[in-house]
Amino acid sequence: AGLGAALLEAGAKWAAGGGQKQMYLWVYAGNTAARRFYDRLGWREAQRRVEAVPGGAKRTVLRMVKRL
Repeated sequence: AGLGAALLEAGAKWAAGGGQKQMYLWVYAGNTAARRFYDRLGWREAQRRVEAVPGGAKRTVLRMVKRL
């Protein structure tokens, strides 16, 4: 496993130790590499929304959830 996976796993252990039942993060829908990475680690899409970004553009972001 790489550093990113190890950091997420350490965060999950810390959160679970504090009594948390799930973790979440946001990722741009167009960031397919990141989405595949999170999918492999057991994260699942829970919400989708469109956000404005500087310059007036809009991007879709996904809320990814992992149960602990």
